[in-house]
Amino acid sequence: MSDPRHVLERPPPPPYRRRGPGSRIARRRAIAKQRRKKALGLVIFLWVLVGAVIAGGILLFQNVREGSSSAVPPGGETVSSQRTWLAIGTVESDPDLGAAWLTVFSEDPEGNQGVVLYIPRTAYVEIPGFGQEIIGKALSLGREPLQLTAVANMLGVQFDHFLKISDQGIQALVDKMGGVTLEVSAPLTVEEAGRVRTIFAEGTQTLNGERAAQYLAFVESNGDEISRAARHAVFWSAFFEKFNQGDGPEGVSALMAGSTDLYTTNGEGSDVAKLMSSLVEMGDRVAFETLPVQSTGLSTGTQFYSVDREAVDRLVKRYLAGSQPAGSGVAGRRLEILNGNGVPGIGQRVGDQLVPNGFRIILNQNARHFDYDVSQIVVYSNSDEALAVANEVKGILGVGEVVISRQRQSLVDLTIVVGKDYIEKHGNS
Repeated sequence: MSDPRHVLERPPPPPYRRRGPGSRIARRRAIAKQRRKKALGLVIFLWVLVGAVIAGGILLFQNVREGSSSAVPPGGETVSSQRTWLAIGTVESDPDLGAAWLTVFSEDPEGNQGVVLYIPRTAYVEIPGFGQEIIGKALSLGREPLQLTAVANMLGVQFDHFLKISDQGIQALVDKMGGVTLEVSAPLTVEEAGRVRTIFAEGTQTLNGERAAQYLAFVESNGDEISRAARHAVFWSAFFEKFNQGDGPEGVSALMAGSTDLYTTNGEGSDVAKLMSSLVEMGDRVAFETLPVQSTGLSTGTQFYSVDREAVDRLVKRYLAGSQPAGSGVAGRRLEILNGNGVPGIGQRVGDQLVPNGFRIILNQNARHFDYDVSQIVVYSNSDEALAVANEVKGILGVGEVVISRQRQSLVDLTIVVGKDYIEKHGNS
């Protein structure tokens, strides 16, 4: 057997056979260190990958939940437990059959907050299919459906139902409930033949039906709708208080359910009863608001107004968020509708389809000609978001082609030129 010392004392190999600097132990340590770095990098990569998968799953789950809770189903009805109605007041002797007053009644899903929102009837807005008009005129232009669409378009909300009641209906309703007691804050007077006549004296008064209808219809000589809004708030507050101090929510529910001959609605008498009883039950949790507007001047004894868009959006967010359809208030959904086929009222029909889906009609007018065979959905950006909205419009209307315009727009995000294909698909009336 050889002496092991000869192996230990063997001279090192020539320099050209060395594989790296240093001793074998140093080389082994370096190799081990490199392997540890690679293993650590692999572990970090796997953790990042797992985290990304988990985060993506959470976002997908949230999107599915949000889509199922806020989507607008066919027909444009908002999936929401907030109950929001439009009350339309009329005067039977009015030959124009326009809205004498407009008020939104709403309650949040939890019953924590209600709102009664007065809308000045002489506020100029965009009425789909008719352009800029005072909002109360929508009723005479297209009856209740157009009045609903006009107010919904202005507010960016979806209504559950409407309730229309005339001055004669108000009179009969108040008489059935035994009158209403309210506070007149200042004398209401008119000037006749150079003399001032007092219609309502200052102070607490109990009004019968006729006087209550007169109180709601009264307008000062300067046509001030804002002062009128304050009186409507006083009336409805007194109306609810009458039942709070008396028969409670059950009393107003019975009154409204038993008075279906005094108003018209696209809902049921039981729906009206439920809304009013909820507002009575809320008591002082009901807010009374007036649509934010600015006077644009006085003409023929009537005060006209423009809408304060930013203030309206804040008010809607505070009180009516649960009635906003999916997409409402999102950038990229301001529309211009151009009639490219010559059929009257086409803008209203398109608006009826798009407004409940969160779009807002900014402009209505005729196209340069009426010979468009194919509807055009013109978008002013080629971004993925803009094209997605354009294709959403195309899907809702069921016709058209998406066109990208190089001309920049600051007022609207999309222009819809309604062609003959829309008539072929949806009919001429």
